[in-house]
Amino acid sequence: MMPVGIVFALASVGGLCAFYLRARSGYKTNIYIKGELEMDAFEILKTDHAKVSSLFEQIEATTDTTTRQGLFTQLKQELDVHAHIEETILYPALKGATETRDIIEEAYEEHQEVKDLLAELAATPADNEEWSDLIIELKENVEHHVEEEEGEMFPQARTVLSAEQITEIGARLAAEKQQKLKAAAAG
Repeated sequence: MMPVGIVFALASVGGLCAFYLRARSGYKTNIYIKGELEMDAFEILKTDHAKVSSLFEQIEATTDTTTRQGLFTQLKQELDVHAHIEETILYPALKGATETRDIIEEAYEEHQEVKDLLAELAATPADNEEWSDLIIELKENVEHHVEEEEGEMFPQARTVLSAEQITEIGARLAAEKQQKLKAAAAG
């Protein structure tokens, strides 16, 4: 029988405290090293993917223009920060490896497509039919990108990076994300 347990820990990265509640069933989740929680870079990014997916669902579920615009603002911020941390931390760590070079180049291109759609959406009124078409196109692009990352890139990256590198990148991703979100909230 596989062990089943709950890991409940407090992690501190760059002054940010976050509670992690994780179910564990027979596979490695987070482990402790000298009393600190190990941060898996890919789990951090998967959590971002889930949050973005939820925001898309919320946008689709409402027809209220003000609500849609507010949700889009959140979605844009999440996607901007997510792209930034991937492009400045994760992708450079993987671009040099033969196994991940092509998929990283494709990911940069997909990020640019998403950024272009975000700019179009930001310039289009949310009550416009074109806005609805653009949000559907954005969702499809993001879903495709997520499928490639989670289905191809992340597994390939795990063969290129050591466990220590994945942890170090995870800590850097979390710290940079915190800094970007704090800056966005302030200004």
